Amino acid sequence: MMPPPDSGKSLNDDEKKLIREWIKQGAPWETHWSFEPARRPDIPTVKDTDWPNNAIDFFILSKLEANGMRPSKEADPQTLMRRLHLDVTRGCHQAWILSVSLQSRRTH
Repeated sequence: MMPPPDSGKSLNDDEKKLIREWIKQGAPWETHWSFEPARRPDIPTVKDTDWPNNAIDFFILSKLEANGMRPSKEADPQTLMRRLHLDVTRGCHQAWILSVSLQSRRTH
């Protein structure tokens, strides 16, 4: 029940009238989504079945294809490290982190 009885709040007459009119107009009544059991959505079909590596990729590729787009090619390690660095530091540039990271990649 909304508002909850212990909240000390209530609907005024105009608000109650508005809700009644909304119901008379055929307002759909459904259980709140949070009370519905979770269900796994169907994996969308895509044209390029070679690109997706996991279920999420199918959703991304489906949206790209629907908009006439293609996925970008996979980024090289330097670009990935730069992106990670920018994400972690929120854009503060410290080139030594990138060079240290790339050096450690080469030694492993």
